[in-house]
Amino acid sequence: MQRAVRVAALVVALAAAVVSGAAQSLPPRPLSKSDLVRLLTGRTLGKEEIATIIRRNCTNFTPSERDRDDLRNAGADDGMLRAIADCRRAADALFVRVPAEEVAGEAGGVALVRVEVRRGSGAPAPNLALTLVGSGRIPGADGKDVEATTDDRGMAAFEVPLGSSLATYPLTVATASGSPLNGRTSVSVSARPAGPFKVEARPRRLELETGGERTLAVALRDALGNTVAGQRIDLVARSGVVPAQSGTTDARGEVTFTLRAAAFRADQRLLLRAGGRVVDSVEIVLPAPVVAARTGFVSGQGQRGRVGARLGQVVVFEVRDSANAGVPNQPVTVTGVNAVVEPDGDRTDASGRVVIRVRLGERAGPATVVARVGAIERQATLVALAGPATRLRLSCGTELAGRVVIPADTTSTVTVTAADAYGNPVPPSGVRVAVGDRKVVDVARVGSGSDVAQVTLRGRSPGSTNLALTAAGVRADFVAVVQAGASGRCSSPVP
Repeated sequence: MQRAVRVAALVVALAAAVVSGAAQSLPPRPLSKSDLVRLLTGRTLGKEEIATIIRRNCTNFTPSERDRDDLRNAGADDGMLRAIADCRRAADALFVRVPAEEVAGEAGGVALVRVEVRRGSGAPAPNLALTLVGSGRIPGADGKDVEATTDDRGMAAFEVPLGSSLATYPLTVATASGSPLNGRTSVSVSARPAGPFKVEARPRRLELETGGERTLAVALRDALGNTVAGQRIDLVARSGVVPAQSGTTDARGEVTFTLRAAAFRADQRLLLRAGGRVVDSVEIVLPAPVVAARTGFVSGQGQRGRVGARLGQVVVFEVRDSANAGVPNQPVTVTGVNAVVEPDGDRTDASGRVVIRVRLGERAGPATVVARVGAIERQATLVALAGPATRLRLSCGTELAGRVVIPADTTSTVTVTAADAYGNPVPPSGVRVAVGDRKVVDVARVGSGSDVAQVTLRGRSPGSTNLALTAAGVRADFVAVVQAGASGRCSSPVP
């Protein structure tokens, strides 16, 4: 019976009025200091019941040292004061709420991280200085962690500068004072690609042979040059007559597309779209129908020139289609036989032509320029002529080297040939022979042909003398030696 009375009294106390008068009801709210004094000085409840009310309702203030003295004077014991301190610690505890686990912003820009801080009692925590620990280590930051202060609603916003690199940074919300924060304090800040996107397509112009296919490689970068991974790229035709293709960039920011000639009926320009925008385009070109009968050299063939020299006129190769129109941008391979070729490009120009400059080779005789387009091959024949003579060669069975030995009282015939700088034979025209002492050796006969000349020398008396021979504008000097009883009719023994 006595316990039931006390419980009833406890209920009445929880409903007691804060205004004067024991008959008024107490609102369901934390207790003020005056509420506590009233309960302590009243005779209805014991100290244990009052402590139970404190643990349930807590207080709306944190007692100072003076408040604790006043409460002790009103009858509070250590258990009540501990209950007040415990509930105030729980009520004053800070709880942070980060709406998102990850916040993203463009690289080189700013990410906005919003947080909300409340007390354990549910009341906002205004004017609380906060720090985003780790934000100062983001590349491009000044090394100092970003700070923010809560407003009257307990809300704060951190403006986090993001570096130019694409990365994710784990950060932690903390109080500037070091007071503990409860709840989830971690948040990740990510730097995402900064627009607009840039695309590098390789190649930008694709020629599709009949029945063939080519690969288009696309590399995606953001405005700061970072590779963009995981981005969808669409390859579409303006007219929509070619089926669209889509792909997603890999970790290197690259994606490839396969293009088949069968999908195209005419030349097309394909658009590359990324992030909802056209970022580039590529040109698709189908081969023109080249007609073999109308493809070949149109000028410059048959020219003649000296070996090693550049021809005065260019050689022109032309590619035409069934309508007798020049086929532009057609791949052409040009090579030379006994000739160095210098085409102005590896494709035909706008008129379907390739202009070729030619330097003749070192061998006198025919030279050839060969042009190939697909399976078609054409040849232009040229003539390389020997250059002017630069040296003479004397031989009598073997080549003579500076000395001619002739038996006395007999004749010996020497063969004379001329050659240009590359060793090509030159007609030894205008042969003249001068002898220093005709008492030693004399010229019996000089005969010349198209390729060689022959000089017959007569040995008169033993001795030696100079022998000067001129042919094709070149002079050669020898020593003629006449010996009595020399073996052979013509020799050049080692001295």
